[in-house]
Amino acid sequence: MPVGFGRSVSLQALPNFVVGNSGRNASAKLNELKELDDLRGKLIVSNLGLVKDPNSESHETNLRSKKPIQELSLLWGPDSNEMKNSVSLVLLDNLCPHQNLRSLNVDGFLGVRFSDWIISLTNVVDINLFNLPNCKYLPPLERLPCLRKLKILYMGSLEWIHYYEIIGDVFFPSLEQLYFCNCENFRGWERLLGDDKNANETENHLSLPPFSRLSSLEIYACPNLTCMTSFARLIEKLELGVCSVKLMLETCMVKHDESSPFYPLSALKSLQLWQVTGIEAMPEDWMRNLT
Repeated sequence: MPVGFGRSVSLQALPNFVVGNSGRNASAKLNELKELDDLRGKLIVSNLGLVKDPNSESHETNLRSKKPIQELSLLWGPDSNEMKNSVSLVLLDNLCPHQNLRSLNVDGFLGVRFSDWIISLTNVVDINLFNLPNCKYLPPLERLPCLRKLKILYMGSLEWIHYYEIIGDVFFPSLEQLYFCNCENFRGWERLLGDDKNANETENHLSLPPFSRLSSLEIYACPNLTCMTSFARLIEKLELGVCSVKLMLETCMVKHDESSPFYPLSALKSLQLWQVTGIEAMPEDWMRNLT
């Protein structure tokens, strides 16, 4: 982007803001976004890996004030490898959007943990996290009231998604689609205790409320994923590949309410299993619920 672009204060549409290389005189810095408060709709911020001074440049972007932006994509780009993990986190922390945001896409972020502002996005419907190679933990997402679609791909270091103490049956109340791919170290959900974010423990995930509205679940190349709540009411699709079948086994073993005609997975329309482990542990009649 050209230097001085930020003086177009009445600008409403900017589909892609490309961070420039500081070695070029005519390249705009990230803080050119500061005064563009009328931006609306979709905004892609590309080449974040080229930001040289995250503390000052990203702090002045003022994304939090840009309420009309509905869809935000934060892309680090191929030149981000030289950015330190801690610097990458500062950058993401300062790019906190307005809570009115409906869709969030993050690609290439290098930090070990994700920014906590994600839990403040009370209107977000769609979250896509792609290629976050160093991120080990994600903040609790289960209380986001409008979240319908969650995709997590190519996060090889991810171990846990944290969750707060469950009060009542509030656990992803609107989630309909859940997708995990190539998260080799991902184990599942882990409870976050108190105010100390480093004090956590693995609790019995079977005590978590089930996904009440989940319709589609796809898990690929996540061999260590075993700590997950049940998904007995899936309707559209269940696909498991290169992972443990334990998740499905636990769901199939959910106690049936004799007063209800519903059986776990009885409404499922499509089932695909390939290269799964533990299939021999499934009871002989496990497919009887699939009508």
